[in-house]
Formats: sequence, C-alpha cells, structure tokens
Amino acid sequence: MTCELPSTIKKAIKNNTLVFFIGSGTSVPLGFPNWDGLVIEILNELAVDDSDLTDFIPLLKKKRMTAIEILEKVKSNKKQILEIMKKRFLVDIEDEKLIRHKKLWEITSKIITTNYDTAIENSHLNKNFKPTVYTQSFEIAQLNKNVEYLLKLHGSIEDVDNCILFNENYKDLYDGKEEKCVLFQLKKILTDCTIVFLGFSLQDPYVCNIFETMNMVFEGLMDKHFIISTTEEDFSRYGTEVLKIKNWEDGLEEILDEMIQLKPPKDTSAEEVTATIEEENLDVVSKETYKIKIALLLASPIDNPYKFNLNDITKNFDKLDVDIDCYHLSLEKVSELEGYDYIILFCETFKNKLCLEDEYFKSDFVSLKDLEDNLYCENLKAVFCFTNDNIEIEETLTTPIIIYKQKKSNIKDVIIKLFRRFDEKFITSECKYNVLEKIEHIKLTAGKANIMKLETTMPDSIDIKNLTEFVGRKSDLEAIIRKVMDIHFTGQILTIKGSGGIGKTTIVKKIVQEFSRRSFFSQGIYFIDLEHIENYNQFEHKIAQCFGVDNIINFKEHVKLNKLEKDCLIVLDNFETLLYVEDSPNIKELVKFISDYAIIILTTREIVFPDSRFEEVYHLRDFTTEEAVKLFQNYYKSTINENEMKILKSDIIENLLNKNPLAIKIVATNLPNGKDMKTLKRNLEEDFFNTLGEYKDDIYINECDQNIERSKSLYQSINYSYKRLQSKEKLAFELLSLFPDGINMEYFKKFFKTCSKKSLLTPINDCDLKSLGNKSLVDLINGKIKLQSIIRRFSEYQFNQSVEDDKVLFFKEAYNYNYFLLSIIRNIAYDNYRLSCELFDNEFNNFIKSITYINKFENFKITKIEKLKHINALTAYKSMTYSTEKLLNELAQLNDYFDSIQDGKLLFNLIKIKTDYNLGNFDTAFRNLKKIISFTEFRNVLDKDNLFRIIIANAFALYFWEGDAFEFCKWMIENKLKFLRYYNDAVFELGKYTKIIDHNNEKTFFDFDIAFNRGSLNEEELINYINNIYPNNHLEKMQIHYLKSKQEKLDRNHITNLVVTNPYTLGLQNLMYAFIEKDKEKAIEYYMRATENLKHIKYYYVECIYYFSSFLKEIEHTDYDYWLNKGYTLAKQHYYGFLIYRFECLLGKTTGAYNEDGYPLPEELNFDGHFKLLEKSI
Repeated sequence: MTCELPSTIKKAIKNNTLVFFIGSGTSVPLGFPNWDGLVIEILNELAVDDSDLTDFIPLLKKKRMTAIEILEKVKSNKKQILEIMKKRFLVDIEDEKLIRHKKLWEITSKIITTNYDTAIENSHLNKNFKPTVYTQSFEIAQLNKNVEYLLKLHGSIEDVDNCILFNENYKDLYDGKEEKCVLFQLKKILTDCTIVFLGFSLQDPYVCNIFETMNMVFEGLMDKHFIISTTEEDFSRYGTEVLKIKNWEDGLEEILDEMIQLKPPKDTSAEEVTATIEEENLDVVSKETYKIKIALLLASPIDNPYKFNLNDITKNFDKLDVDIDCYHLSLEKVSELEGYDYIILFCETFKNKLCLEDEYFKSDFVSLKDLEDNLYCENLKAVFCFTNDNIEIEETLTTPIIIYKQKKSNIKDVIIKLFRRFDEKFITSECKYNVLEKIEHIKLTAGKANIMKLETTMPDSIDIKNLTEFVGRKSDLEAIIRKVMDIHFTGQILTIKGSGGIGKTTIVKKIVQEFSRRSFFSQGIYFIDLEHIENYNQFEHKIAQCFGVDNIINFKEHVKLNKLEKDCLIVLDNFETLLYVEDSPNIKELVKFISDYAIIILTTREIVFPDSRFEEVYHLRDFTTEEAVKLFQNYYKSTINENEMKILKSDIIENLLNKNPLAIKIVATNLPNGKDMKTLKRNLEEDFFNTLGEYKDDIYINECDQNIERSKSLYQSINYSYKRLQSKEKLAFELLSLFPDGINMEYFKKFFKTCSKKSLLTPINDCDLKSLGNKSLVDLINGKIKLQSIIRRFSEYQFNQSVEDDKVLFFKEAYNYNYFLLSIIRNIAYDNYRLSCELFDNEFNNFIKSITYINKFENFKITKIEKLKHINALTAYKSMTYSTEKLLNELAQLNDYFDSIQDGKLLFNLIKIKTDYNLGNFDTAFRNLKKIISFTEFRNVLDKDNLFRIIIANAFALYFWEGDAFEFCKWMIENKLKFLRYYNDAVFELGKYTKIIDHNNEKTFFDFDIAFNRGSLNEEELINYINNIYPNNHLEKMQIHYLKSKQEKLDRNHITNLVVTNPYTLGLQNLMYAFIEKDKEKAIEYYMRATENLKHIKYYYVECIYYFSSFLKEIEHTDYDYWLNKGYTLAKQHYYGFLIYRFECLLGKTTGAYNEDGYPLPEELNFDGHFKLLEKSI
C-alpha cells in the first residue's frame, strides 16, 4: 500500500464512526457507465428520433460541454431518458462480482452513495436489507439511531422518478430555500463521523459541484475526512486529505484488507436482533403514516386571470388527511411532477383545449393528449380537471381522467363526492371520464391536510391586498415579464421609466406578485424604496442585506470571492433620487456589479445608464382612456350613465386629470356616492383654477422632481382631496410628513392609549389614519401607513405652512411616538435581538428625522436628559453605522443644546466621539476621548445617577479596546461598581481567569476562548455551538472560527465565506489566512495586514503579534526579534498575563502550564471582595 492509514481512520473503524461515501467509480467495474458514459448512451438512444443529438458527443469528449450541461439540453425527453436509465441500471448483478462491495460492509455498517444502481444493497449479507433514499424523511430522521444504513443521496433506480439527474433536481436538493431533512442528517454525519470517499474524481465536474456544495453547506466541517485515489488530485480546498493507492486493483484491495484487520470482533446476536426489530417496526410505521399525495395546479394567465382564488379551493381540503402541493399550471410544471397519487387541475377551456400558462405566464392552449404526453409521474392513479366548460376526452388517452364543469357555489360538495366518497353515480352523471374502472376508489379520511403553496415569499413592503384593484396594462405586464426572463441570459439591468404618478411602482409590484405566485427566484425577492437613501454606504447596506451579509465592510470583494450568485430579484424603486447625490457614480457602479449576481429591476423617471449596454429600458406608456375609466370606476362605485360617461372620459379624465393613474385614484376615492359628472367637472375646474394661484414651485424643488407631471393633475388632485379632508384627517396627514418610514398601526394604537387628553393626537385614532388610506392619500402596507413619495412632498409643504406653535406640538408628539417605539424595540432586544434590529431598520428614517427637531420644543416631561438618553440609544444600533456622517451633521446642530444639564456636554461629546470612532477615525477619536475624560475624571461623575452609566458605557468601550483593561478593572473594584460584563471582559484580558464571574448564560466566544487558553476546551461543545450560531451573527461567527483556527487549520473557502463587518473581523480573517498559507512571503503579508487591522483592539492585536512571532521563529526570519520584542513589551505594558506567558514560552523563559498567580498586576486588587459583591447582584 502506498500510504499509511491515518490514526483518525483507525480510531473511526474501531469506534464504528467511519462512513464510506461511494461514487460512480466503484460501479464501473460492474459494467455500469460513469457520468460521461451514461450521457453518451442516452444521446445514442435519443438519436434514433433526432440524429442531431449525436453532435453533443464530441463536445462532451473534448470537455467543451459537461455532462450536466448536455442533459439540460435534452431534458425535454425526460420520459425517454428515465426509461433508458431503468434499462441500464435496473439489472441483476452476479454475486461473485460484489466481493469488493461486501468488503465495504465488513469495514463499516454505515455507507452513503450518490450511485443509482443496487450493487451496494445487494452486497449486504441480509438479503432483505433496504436502503434509505433521500426522499424518505421519516427513515432519514432515524439514521443516527440505526446500527447500520445505506443512504442513497441521489435516489435509487428502483424509484427512477426521484433520481437526482438534472440541474434543477440538484439545486432543489442542495440549494433549496428550506433545508431538506437529508441535508440536516448529512450535516450531523459529517460532523460526528470520519468520511472516506471512494469512486470520485475531480475530472468529473458533477463531482466537483458535489464537493464544493457540501463544503459550503456544511460550513467547513469537512476537515477530518479522506478520499482514496490513485492520483495526487488536490482535494485540500474541500477539507479532504488524499489516501493515495498505486492502482484500482491490488492497491484498493490492500487498503480495504488493512481496514478489515482493524475492525474489532463483533458481538452478533443482540445487535442484529435489535436491528431487525427496528427495521420491521419502521416498515409498519411507514405504512401506517402513508398519506395520499396530490398535486393541485391552477392556471391563471396574466392575459386571462382565473376567476377562482387558490385559497378558496384549498380550504375545502383542510379537514382531510392528505398532502397537497400547489403550483401554477403549465406544461413544463406538469412534466416536472413526480411522486403524486393524484393530479388536480383548475383551468378554463377554449375550443376543446385546456388553457394553461406558457413560459411568460400567458395563455397556452393544449389538448388533453399534449397534457398526457408531458406526464412522467409514475404510479399516478388519476387526473381530475375542474374547468369552466366540458371538453371531449380523446379515445387514445390511457391516463384515467375525470373532467368536471365547475360551478363556484358547489366546489366543496364536489370535492367531498370525488375524494371522500368517490361517488360513481355523481361521476357518471355530472362528469366526463374515460377509464373509470382503472381508478382506485378514493376515500380520504378525516384529518388535517398538509397544504404547501409553493410560492416565493413576498417582500414586507408589498401588500398584495393593494394589488386587487390593479387595472389594465396587460400589454405592459406581458412585455415586462418577457424582459425579466430575457435578462436572465443577457445580465442587463431592466429599467422601467416613466413620469411621476404614472404607475411604475404599482406595475413592478404586480410583476413581483406574478413571479412570487409561480415560485420564481427561490432565494428571495427584495423591494428597496430608495427615496430616503442619501449616500453610498446606506445603499450598499440595503443591497448587502439582500445577499445575507448585512454590516459587511468589503461587500464587493466578498461577493466576488464567494461567487454569491443568487436566484433572486432585487427591485430598486425611485432610483432617480440617487442620480443627484454625491455618491451617484459609485452607486451606479455597484448596481452594474450586482447585476452579475442577481436580477435587477429599476423604476425611475430618468435614464440611469445613458448609452450603456447595461440597461434595458422599458418606457411605461400613458394610461389609455379605457384603462383610466376602468380605474376610476374601481374606486367610484356609483352608476354612470352614457352622457355622464362622455363628460368623465373627455373633460375629467383626459383634460383635467391627464389620464394620470394616481390623480384619478385620489379624486375617485374622495367622491361621495351619487356625485354626477357635471358637478364633479365644475368643482374640479373651479378648484383647479383657484389652486393655480396657490401652486408653489418650492414643493417639488429637487432635481429628481423634474419629471413629476404636475401642471393639471397631481398637485391639483392632491390639493383637491386635501381640502375636503376633515380636520382630524388633515392633522394626521400633516403629522405623517414627520415619519418618512410611515407609522406602524399596531404600535400607534398602543401609543395612543398612553396619550393624555391634552395631547395633539388625542382626537386622532387608527380609523382616521385608515381613512386617509381609503382616500388614496397614503399607502396601507401590511399594517403600516405611509405617504407615497409625491404626496409626502405636498404633506411636508402643508406642514411647513403651519404656525410655529402648531409645529412645536407636532414635533413633541412625533418625538413622543419615536421615544415610545424605541423603548419597545429595546425591550424586545432582551429576548430577540434579531427582531429588535429588524424593527429598528424599519423605523430607521423616522429615528434620524427625530434628531432634526429634538431641540425645537421643551416640556417638563421630556427633559433634555431624556432626549440625550434617546440619542445615545439610537447610536447603539448597527444601522446607524451606515448614516454616521449624516448623524454627525445632525448632531453638530445640537452642539450647545445640552450644555445646561449636568454632564450633558460630556455625554454629548462622548456620543460624537464614539460615532466618529465607528466611522473609522480611530486615532483622532481616541485622542479626543482622553482630552475630555480620563479615569481620574470618572470619579467626578460617580454620584450623578442620571447619566453616569451611559457615560461609563461610552467611554469604557474605547478605553477597553485600546488596552486599558487594568486601569478600568482597578477603578471598578475601588468604587464597587456592579458592571458584570465590563468586569469579566477586563479580567479575561488580564489573564485572571479564576476571578471571572459565572454569568449562567449561554456560552459565547468569550467563554470558549478562556477554555482554550486554559487547555480545557470541549471540542464537541464548540462544534455544536458553531452549528447553532444565528446565521447573520457575523461577528460571533468570525470570532468563533478564529478560535477554531487556533486549534487546527480551516478550509480556505470556509474562511473566505465568513463575513467581514469591521476592521477587527477583517484582522481575524487575515490571521486565519496566515495560519493556512503555505507560501512564506504571502503568509507574512497576511500577518502584516492582520496587525494593521487589529491595532485598535489591543488584546487581539498583541495575540496576533504572538502568532506572527511564532511563525517568524519557525521559518528563521530576520524580523523575528523585532516582532517578538514588540509583542512582549505590549503584553507587559497592558498586563495581559496569559500573553506575557506565551511570549516567555517563545523566549524559553518558562515551560509548563499557565499559572495566573505567576503574573502579578502592578497593584494588588481586591478581586475576592468584588467577586462576592457581583455574585450577590446576579
């Protein structure tokens, strides 16, 4: 044998924790083809009907196309391909050919395979042994409990419909939105066991995909696994070590025989009997828990929407024991259906054909024969069609089909007759059918249905209830959907351009809804309103959230390195607002960049990329008169006679309202029932004439407003409606101008209950806010009420015309609401920090706005101290990082405002300094901190309860990061301050581990790092913690993987996949790269970058220098003494006991374990007394 078996494998064999992962190479000696061979056989067979298909064979052999790519080209022949596979793989194998496979079972009782054939299960000693296939969720859940198993990860030829064959199957298994049960168990196996891969080669691109996906999905945990190979192929990037053998004959036999020798004797009886009993029990359970599975498909083409709602249909199955998956009905979807007992179709008919959907969601008329030709669902019992009219069934059809002409009133009764009773009398008298005798009697039992509506989640900022009144624009819908499909291939950005109020946002929301209903964009649909974005950082933050890497500082680099191409749609609404900001060129470059990784749609009043190939522009046309009239009638329900209709069309809609959808909607929703069109015309003319004198050009003064259509429609229609509001409604309308992100109705109700009777808001309730929505002056979106951007400008203008005393009242009430809301968000953070951050992001612009008027009012209940606390609380949230410059500008307007309160100026300046520090101005900010408050001066604020803790918190963070742990610890102990978190952090850095207080909370990086330093780290506990970290907790993920990298080398791809959120995390990432870099000069470069990025987090900066020094010593570099002395000096300067010990180990001054008593502090501190004080407070 060429290689020595590693101790890890020997240990795994003895402990029965070794798992073989078998690829197609093990089946080739049995006469089965490898991947390329299989595709060539498929092409040759298909070529009988289409000789051109053989052209793919030389492309495959010359590696110009991969096997997967070719299968995608011929997947329309899926039914034939599956038949070819069955013929090729479903064959008997002579027992004597399975000797090598039997040896695998002698070595381990746990095997995973991606092979379709039955060789491995047939080689098992127990001839009744059954493998577990990836679709068997119940059996998969028992894997860890089973003594032995064979997991067929890509399916079995015995159930060919469920074999993972095409690219879409592969993506659904590994990249699906919901984690599959099999992936969850596989992750546990990869974590708990040692894997030996056999029969894989990097020459196979399909295999490369498997390894890359597994290494990404399982988060770098593939770091103790092996692959048997005859070559030196480099699998290290997948965290897998090569076991090289001389050949696939004697070499493989030798390594397998050696493994068998290591297997301990087996205690047979009890284990085998238990396994048999469990197997029998599982079989019984499986039969008992089997549910009928139905695919329900509904066709609702955009050019002919179906009159029935999916929810109205599915609710009739709620109390039946059945699994139902819901889809939109197209031939392509029909061809993809697998594993269903029954298929139910809801559609209309035309000229004896079914009306389905084509690839662009339009009507597609197909015969029943076409439908049957595209059905590949084995073991299908029957197809049920609910249609608007009867359709003849061709005699040649062999699939049992029952057609029912549907009536809305009786759908529930029909479902009971068909699926509860299988009423043959009803079928023969009311339905069309062909082979009724072939249909098994269906009798669904009572129970609870499991109904899966396979749709992509809609963004929170789109409320589908607002789209129910969508009118017209069929041609626009069709054209835009087609363009969205096309830019999948061109990589262009789709821009929907039109003037203000014409309906760009509405139509793009409708487009999003259509894609969502059909489960497009499996990795998400994102809708970003850009109206309040003011700089590049804010914009990048919003985009990064779409990629799940919010708070990242190297977004473009991270996306590029990790190839974060997503099957997602990002809509950027109101893009014209960004064309005039200072960062506009950089913002546009970022849009170009992300268009390579996601589908991008912009709405704008202007061209974004003039003369650029990046942009596919769709010019949204004006409403036709007919569409405008229909929209008007949707909101104005009274009957309009023929004469009035002429006035409405010509005089009102065309001349006065310019066919502008927003203007029409606003006017129509504000009309009383029975208003005749002559009177409306006269009122509008009179009002419009009067408002011409009132019209102020300073309402729409921004450059981005130049394309708002305003002369005769929008401004005048808004003003017309505003003048007819009741006083309470006007009050609410103007108040909303202070809330750019809108008002959450649920929280407003809670706040309203706390208002005093004298409050400005006392007359306003949620009904008044909803009334504005009913009058189309605000948008009601999933419980939030918000001004549409154009209307908000009008609202701001009206607010600014108010007298100063009234504005002060507005400011006070708006501040009170924001203060109330922030207190709720902060309370939520104790139990659910993630939700707290999401809520803060949703109110972000409201909070920023509140700072602009915080000094405009005074009140004995709202003191300056409370205002200052409010500002401090706002700056604590990460989202503020992306508006730091704006925040500093707003704070600059308050420079003298807090001087009159005790320590107000100090805290206000501390807030600005910490904000400046977060902006990256570390040296300047820290110098300014030391100027305004030192440790000595902390004593001067000890007895001032109001602001003391906030001052300490702001100052401590900076002093601590910069290395003053000892002084801070001393100060806390001397003054008996009960800051448990700060105390523990300081004591950790000083290396006084026995003085740390047990906080009884869940362990974090802090606790594991202590255990690592003390040599007591529990690796199993650490891995379990890593597996359960909240995905977006990027800081903790970086820190904990850094800790893991101090134990062992991590996979490079996994390090790259970690998200960098600040210089500290970038420094840790560079340090991890340095640990694994084989090139000495590159490693030094990584260490140097790490030191630069970590220098303001002093403890880890010194630890970084220790590792750098160790490396330089190992390679005998001339810079060793410099870095050693620098790090040793810093460790002593900051009294980092454990790090002093480590440097002294390098110097040869000490050996043995770390003893914290051997590293005294410059002064003796009363740790024991403070320990007792803090313990009592826990």
